[in-house]
Amino acid sequence: MSCPELDTVSTDSNGRSVEGTSYVTKWGGYRSGDPPITDGLTEAAHPNFSPSLSPSSSKSARLGNENEGFTKLCKFSAKLFIFRRTDHTWGFHGAGEVVLVKYKSNGVTRLMMRKDKSLKLIMDHRVDPSTKISLNTTSDRSWVFNAKDDVAEGTPRDLTLALRFENSEKAELFKKAFVKAQESNAEVLVPGGGVGG
Repeated sequence: MSCPELDTVSTDSNGRSVEGTSYVTKWGGYRSGDPPITDGLTEAAHPNFSPSLSPSSSKSARLGNENEGFTKLCKFSAKLFIFRRTDHTWGFHGAGEVVLVKYKSNGVTRLMMRKDKSLKLIMDHRVDPSTKISLNTTSDRSWVFNAKDDVAEGTPRDLTLALRFENSEKAELFKKAFVKAQESNAEVLVPGGGVGG
């Protein structure tokens, strides 16, 4: 199906078509000769809508703004896999940006990940100094580690996670950053998981 040809549009200062020249079609384009579409509102009654996120601010909205109380230490693109203990298989959980963030208020470093398109938070764990991170047996670009599931109610469950990176160099950079975050959290956290003062 082809769209109808569109004529040039004369618009007023608010970007709406000037009466008698062109009108909005049902496909969202402009075409002359169609009857005017009116909504019963006067010129002054039309609200001006602007997008809530501008293109320049969309990157800062991915994991929050720097003014929200944390600093991004490093970020990597990766795929997240979770080991399912019920059937002993790895399940793909999503692809996106993995970020190590350090909170300004207490100095604790967390590992966060959001999906690429939806920006849904799929991983948010405190980097535990006692966590062992090991190279996956089948790949030199994938790291396996354990983490506690963050839950608001109930008891957290232990998760086995794997992050697979684009290449082995980026995987090695992630490991170095992860170990550095563990060392930083060892100085801040007190035994038992609390924050020292």
